[in-house]
Amino acid sequence: MGSRKAMVFRYIDGHAFDNTPAHIANAAQALAQVHRSLPEDVIATRDFDYRTFISLWINRLPTLRANPRFDECIYDTAGFDKLTKRIEGWLELESDWEKLTWVHGHGDLHPRNFLFQGDAVFVFDFQAARFIPRLEDVADGMIEFGICKDALTPERMECFLAHYEAIFPLSVIERSHLQEFLLAEAVTKILTTLEGEFLYGYKASSNRMKALLDFCLAN
Repeated sequence: MGSRKAMVFRYIDGHAFDNTPAHIANAAQALAQVHRSLPEDVIATRDFDYRTFISLWINRLPTLRANPRFDECIYDTAGFDKLTKRIEGWLELESDWEKLTWVHGHGDLHPRNFLFQGDAVFVFDFQAARFIPRLEDVADGMIEFGICKDALTPERMECFLAHYEAIFPLSVIERSHLQEFLLAEAVTKILTTLEGEFLYGYKASSNRMKALLDFCLAN
């Protein structure tokens, strides 16, 4: 195909995510199986620095704030500033980071990257795959599968976590960091959405933005 590159997969006759608890459960268990597929004795490269990735987006905040629409999108700027400071402090807990479980993660976990066929589920689009603390994927999944009708629902988030842990339970120290990973993922989603809208004209869902912001400020 000349200079063009393509990925070819076998045809799968399946269905998109239908917002049901069954699909949430199947997606979570599929993710756990992906995470467990990495042999325990493998040497996991850590070229991707999750802390640096989050810090880069937080450092974009002054530029985004300069846009006149920032205050319109972020209804509690003082609360949002306090939240980003909290995340920055958490990112400095280097000793704890080494105790987290690192896996070959997906890196872009949302319902559009899952295909359902009865009780079977197929995960695809591994272009962002990398070695990461598995809590990045877990938090991402809890948020993306937790959103329904532009509201982030605790019951759906807990459903995802419970079925993930049925396959691959979190450690005590991972549980102590889960809330911060959820906040970091939600804040990053907000900032990437704002940049897409401010700089590139992508139209964002105001209800989705509000759901993410409501979750962040409530925690």
